[in-house]
Amino acid sequence: MPAGIGGSLVALNVVLAICVSLLAITGIARTYAGKGRPSEKSGSSSWLDFILLPYTATGIAMLLVVLLLYLRKAVSGSQRFLRRPEGQLRLESPARPSAGGMHGERGRPIGLGKP
Repeated sequence: MPAGIGGSLVALNVVLAICVSLLAITGIARTYAGKGRPSEKSGSSSWLDFILLPYTATGIAMLLVVLLLYLRKAVSGSQRFLRRPEGQLRLESPARPSAGGMHGERGRPIGLGKP
């Protein structure tokens, strides 16, 4: 694939993402913002609302994902206080006797010398 094609595909993807986002915003605005005012012709815009319906659902899904990610970060951020600080040293656990009796008092095998 030539080098110029990769750059144009990225630009095409960006333009496509911007267009879908704008259609989603338009669909959400037409669905929820216009409920308070009476419409002049209720039947004339039904085809446009029908066309914007998938984009409206996409926009609502994107907003829910952003909200869920924010809530997950907020919840995991509150649990950060319950965790042990990273710089704190761990205390060594006391030596446990082994079943075979071939380990010394610190749990190392006997006869291998100092590590």
